[in-house]
Amino acid sequence: MGNKSVALWTAKDAQVLPASATTAPKIIEFATQLSVKDRAQIVSGFKAGSYEMTMNYVWIKAMAALKRDLAKVGMRFLGEILGKGDFDESTNPAIAISHAEAIMLAQELGVISSTEAMRLRHAHEQISHFVDAEGNDVDPEESAQH
Repeated sequence: MGNKSVALWTAKDAQVLPASATTAPKIIEFATQLSVKDRAQIVSGFKAGSYEMTMNYVWIKAMAALKRDLAKVGMRFLGEILGKGDFDESTNPAIAISHAEAIMLAQELGVISSTEAMRLRHAHEQISHFVDAEGNDVDPEESAQH
C-alpha cells in the first residue's frame, strides 16, 4: 500500500456579484434559482419602492433553498447536529430548522464559507431589527431610511 494523504474539502469564497450589477434588473440576472415569475416580482418590488417587502420575500426564498439543500444530507443527521432527537426523514426542514440554525449548519457542513455565513447572519439581523414580534416596523422613520 502506498502513502496516501487526505485533503480536507474547504469552501471557497464565491464572488457575490460583479461590480457592474448595480440595479435590480442587473442583479436579478444572477438569481438563477428563482423562477421567471419570482424575478419579475422582485424587480417590481424594487421599482415600486417596496424595499422591506422585497427584502423579506428574497430572504424567505433564500432560506427555503438553503434548508432544502441542507436536508439532502438527511434530516436525522441534521437533528443529531442540532441536538433535536425528534427529527426523522419526514421532518420538514422549512419548519423544523430556524434561520439561525440553517446558517450555522451550512457553515459547519461547508455549504457556505465563513464570510458568506457572516453576510447571511447580518442580513438576518437587519430583517429582524426592522420588524417586531407583531410584524410592525420598529421605528417607521428609521425604517424608511433603509
